[in-house]
Amino acid sequence: MNSGCVGVALLLGAALPSQAQGGGGLFGTSGHGSTQTGVNRMSALYGRGECGHCHEQHAGQDADTTLYPYALFGSEENVCWACHNGSTTYAADARLPFSSTPVNTTTDYYKHPVSQLFSGTTPSAHRAGESAPTSFSGGKRHVECTDCHDPHASANTGTPGVSVHQPGGTTGNRMGPALRGTMGIKVTAWQSAGSPFSSAAYSLVRLTDPTTSYEWQVCFKCHSSFTTLPTFAAVGSGNYLANKLTSTNARQIKEYQDVGQALNPNNLSYHPVTAQGQNTAMIAGSFVSPWSRTSTLCCSDCHTKGVGSAGAAGPHGSSYMHLLERPYYLRENTHYRDNSWGRNIGQDPNELCFKCHRWQTYVQKQSDPSTNTWFRKGTDNLHTKHMGDDAPGTTCYTCHDIHGTNKQHLINFNLDYVTVTVNSQAAYTHNSNGGSCSLTCHGKQHNPIAYTR
Repeated sequence: MNSGCVGVALLLGAALPSQAQGGGGLFGTSGHGSTQTGVNRMSALYGRGECGHCHEQHAGQDADTTLYPYALFGSEENVCWACHNGSTTYAADARLPFSSTPVNTTTDYYKHPVSQLFSGTTPSAHRAGESAPTSFSGGKRHVECTDCHDPHASANTGTPGVSVHQPGGTTGNRMGPALRGTMGIKVTAWQSAGSPFSSAAYSLVRLTDPTTSYEWQVCFKCHSSFTTLPTFAAVGSGNYLANKLTSTNARQIKEYQDVGQALNPNNLSYHPVTAQGQNTAMIAGSFVSPWSRTSTLCCSDCHTKGVGSAGAAGPHGSSYMHLLERPYYLRENTHYRDNSWGRNIGQDPNELCFKCHRWQTYVQKQSDPSTNTWFRKGTDNLHTKHMGDDAPGTTCYTCHDIHGTNKQHLINFNLDYVTVTVNSQAAYTHNSNGGSCSLTCHGKQHNPIAYTR
């Protein structure tokens, strides 16, 4: 970084991140600062990777230095989209996941709203120097490109539009180079299982080393109780209604809105985002490569652009509700015809869960051996029985929470379809060789029904 640029920035009152100072810091090896692959918007005036491509030396476009600081040539995401529009060699079109996906509503979310009002409360604008939990809540709740990507440190993956991390494996939850340098959450101490988190359990740190930093640390900044979460919930609608978040049934255990609470590694079960999962004894043959029972995940393994869609990878926007890579049906229905059952069933092999979990193991009749699942009675595969035989239309969400919960196997029955005399988790009893259910489901009474492997 040019020393003159540092001086001008300091005169403007800019609190430069440390990696943009001192002869370049991380900027020289970043995607923008590299002399080989860096920003080159004004190539007639500046060399590749020079500051002047983004920062005007004499005046920024907007006089409001709170919303548009650092003498930038444009405002907010428009600065990024000047290059990230598919016309440059090293930048996939980041506009498409925002522009080609449905508009968010108060219940249906498809994208991070960088160009929309956030819940009708405030323009979506990043503020310089955000560090306090209150920076991400109430009237200040927002999302911008720079909330996830530090433009002075973010590294280039080399292939526009591809995944920003390596999926599968025990290090699959590490952040990708595109997130290098951004601010993220460090958990000071994981609280006891199932407990709500408080902002005191977190601190905000700069994530400079992708080998020791994790994508979830960025996501927790807005989606955990590091900040005050909004009272509304993006619960969805139609087949995508996550009713366990807002159910008024007193026996329904609410699904955790706070992902810090849901993905707490002290819980009895969770998707392996913050740590390896609790159930590393799952059957190896029930996974789709490269996933395995010891894998860890990034949030963007599920939350990213729609499968097959053009544009930049990552949790920008999707044509599928809840910003998912693939459809995930939460309401029971009979939308998919499986010829092995000879009927319509609920579980399409293209649904999100089957990106990692073999559809043939969990749904398709007599395809995989029953020994591919622990949910069996002797040699009777109870997953396939519930998905297509006894209860056609049943979805994963009928029995399981999504992110995590303090009950084995993510069990939390959806009481829109299941009747219990206790709460929606106590109706299941776990033991080392199986378990039992005490409930009524699709007209069938389990009083209780036990299964032993």
